[in-house]
Amino acid sequence: IKRFYKNVTIETTQGGFLIKLDSKPLKTRHGQQLIVPNELLAVAVATEWAVQGKKIAPHNMPLTVMCNGALDRPNKEILNAEVAQIMDYLATDTICIRATEPTDLVAVQNHYWDPLLDWMKTRFQVQLSRSTGIACASHPPAANNTIKEEISRLDAWSITGLSVLVESLKSLVIALAITNRHITIDEAVDLSRLEINYQTAKWGKVEWAHDLEVSMLKSKTAAAAIFYECSQNATVID
Repeated sequence: IKRFYKNVTIETTQGGFLIKLDSKPLKTRHGQQLIVPNELLAVAVATEWAVQGKKIAPHNMPLTVMCNGALDRPNKEILNAEVAQIMDYLATDTICIRATEPTDLVAVQNHYWDPLLDWMKTRFQVQLSRSTGIACASHPPAANNTIKEEISRLDAWSITGLSVLVESLKSLVIALAITNRHITIDEAVDLSRLEINYQTAKWGKVEWAHDLEVSMLKSKTAAAAIFYECSQNATVID
């Protein structure tokens, strides 16, 4: 898409901060004005639009995409469905599905992943189960309910950021560790790719493909973490 605007501005309005392209309000895919809940997120989104070149590249605007997702989820029913999708990842969570061999891979998984399960127990008072092979982990109902209640307390903006984190990392446990500032983005990506990193260390890698994949995952994870963090600092204007 050819760039059709010169200036990007932010205007305070009822409900938050409105992004404008020249004098026209930026709108979501469903036609709503793109009004974000706080100035920090507004500046971040406006910057995405301001740095675009002669052509607009939507794939380089992850915060805008997530804003669209948050604003176009208008009711509790849709949010509940989003929470259910997030919870679905827990049964196949990367951290909970373990190898049975080779022994050195098992040892690596135990060394790096067990501390996250210990952290979940301390932070949320839940004991998550493990599984092996392709079998799903069967967590205690109480653990599922506790985590679901924690996520359900979030607003649409925070749920959107968390959802992108979970989908990117294939792990709700790792995503929660990020949003609770327990681990860094680099640590999260390494934990999510632990088995892949083990295999590439043993058998080698296609240099450019591996590096590109890691770079893209870090970028997507960082954007979602920033979005979530901005959402937690909401200061809505009435």
